[in-house]
Amino acid sequence: MVFNEFFLLNGNRRHQWIAIGETFLISIVMGMVSGWTSPSLAQLSGPDSPIPIDPHQAQWIVSLLIIGRIIGFVITLITTQYIGSKKILFLVGVIEAFGLLCLAIANSILWIYLSRFICGISFGMFTMTFPVYIGEISSPKIRGTMVCFVASGLTVGFLFGSIIAAYKTILFSLLALGINLIFVGSFYWQPETPYHLVKIDKIIEAEVSIKHYQCDVCNVKNEIESLKIFINAKDTYTYYDMFRELMISHNRQALINLNIFHILSALSGSFTVIFYLQILLTDARVTIINPADTVIALTTIGLVGEIMAVFVGDKLGRKVLLSVSNIGIGIAFIGIASHFLLLNYGYEPTNLQWLPIIATVLFTIFINFGLVSVPSIILSELFAPNVKTISVFICNIIGSLAAFLSSFTYDLLLSNIGYNLYFYFAFIIIIATLFVIIFLPETRGKSLQDIQEMLQNKL
Repeated sequence: MVFNEFFLLNGNRRHQWIAIGETFLISIVMGMVSGWTSPSLAQLSGPDSPIPIDPHQAQWIVSLLIIGRIIGFVITLITTQYIGSKKILFLVGVIEAFGLLCLAIANSILWIYLSRFICGISFGMFTMTFPVYIGEISSPKIRGTMVCFVASGLTVGFLFGSIIAAYKTILFSLLALGINLIFVGSFYWQPETPYHLVKIDKIIEAEVSIKHYQCDVCNVKNEIESLKIFINAKDTYTYYDMFRELMISHNRQALINLNIFHILSALSGSFTVIFYLQILLTDARVTIINPADTVIALTTIGLVGEIMAVFVGDKLGRKVLLSVSNIGIGIAFIGIASHFLLLNYGYEPTNLQWLPIIATVLFTIFINFGLVSVPSIILSELFAPNVKTISVFICNIIGSLAAFLSSFTYDLLLSNIGYNLYFYFAFIIIIATLFVIIFLPETRGKSLQDIQEMLQNKL
């Protein structure tokens, strides 16, 4: 079904897939910015660096992307209610262009800092907006697949970024900027979502949007009336009202559970390790293959996990994907920590090279199988539209603060306890797995209304 609708673009959902395909392009750019980090940190920290940096500056290169994301979340929270998710995604491309230009002309660490901060802002806006946009235009049966598909662009982009940044930063900047401009030029013509158009009382445009995104034969009038009834019931909401509704028992419990999961995921180091893979493999004394080439190969292998997630995401369910993903990451972290432990005990590194290679392969496959995309799917599904923006904002802010703490303390912890740190990461990810199994609800195949009723019935 997915093959027919996406690759052949037939059926009533073809315009949904075209919009998602365009969103996939900006997802690639976001992934490229992240993929730039690992090879570039190794280069900038090396003896032949065009812009020499120390470990403290390397921490800021990683952390400024996260700080920018937090600013992006705030901008999105303030503006989404007024201009809609489609225009926010368009602005993501515009802001990203400025960040990439700063990187292209960078001749000092300050330009790199500015680029990372600006790209972080657009990354935060993208992360917070694309699940909302997909939730507003997509059919429930393929909503999860669409989110997984867009999220897979991060991995594709990460691969491109890892390959190109290993050779020339200016080439990286120009290629990323080119893809970004293609997105801006094509996505500009997409209509706003029906939900937002009804909200601002543009009914004729909303009818056109429904026909465009959904189908030519659906009952447009009924769709409009359903949206009107829902929006009119919630139209007088202030942010205070949204917070108050968010504190209703089932919403509050869902928010708490999601934030606990985001904190556990961030503190497990899963998203910090990505930025240090090349340095990790160098420290592991891997010589059978160049660490830079290994990172490229690992990212390519990681696509296997993304492809698997796209095609089984709406069959296995969110909890299964997350649980399998976390277990695989935990095994990988134990393998990495065990390798360095054996090195400390005097084992010959040449005979142990297979261990960090296999461990990092497992890590890249399993993080892309679930942890990269599934939290965004759950965020897009779990909350009613009237509290979705504020819920996504809170979850992303808390998750980013935890990620900032993890990235900023990584070198400090590594210098004090060495790669035993990865035993701690493995322990945290196992706790996260148990939390997913016990506390997170399964949303696969359910409409947004079904999900709300399920949450209420659980209390």
